[in-house]
Amino acid sequence: METEENKLREEVQGIGAYIELRKPSLAITLQFMILPEGYTTTLEKVQSTVYHRNLESHSGRPQWKSTKVANSSHKLGGLTTTNLVRLTMGGYMLAGEPILFEVAKKDFTYAAKGKMPPRINTKIPQLRGTYKYPSSIWCGS
Repeated sequence: METEENKLREEVQGIGAYIELRKPSLAITLQFMILPEGYTTTLEKVQSTVYHRNLESHSGRPQWKSTKVANSSHKLGGLTTTNLVRLTMGGYMLAGEPILFEVAKKDFTYAAKGKMPPRINTKIPQLRGTYKYPSSIWCGS
């Protein structure tokens, strides 16, 4: 009998990445979740998607916003190499190593609807400690 993990592996469409940047002087955390191009469980093609949110110490936890990316080889929803350099020159620093994760057809089914895949949204917080991220997502806490 197949386990859920084995079924997921058969359904894997690609590798996604999580990046977190922080600017301690303003107590701001920027989170990015990048999904590659892939297919849903019904074989609908889904463009690369970048989920992003800004966390500020004086506000609540905002919802993830999504941006579809037509040509992921050149830019990822505004998250280009040039923009990353600008952010780091502006005082933003990587909070930890980028986290890579598998993205399955079921995850793309959520992405096609503009929703954050719950499996990934649950997995990333569990992995943050392994990748040497601060225990809190809030900068300055």
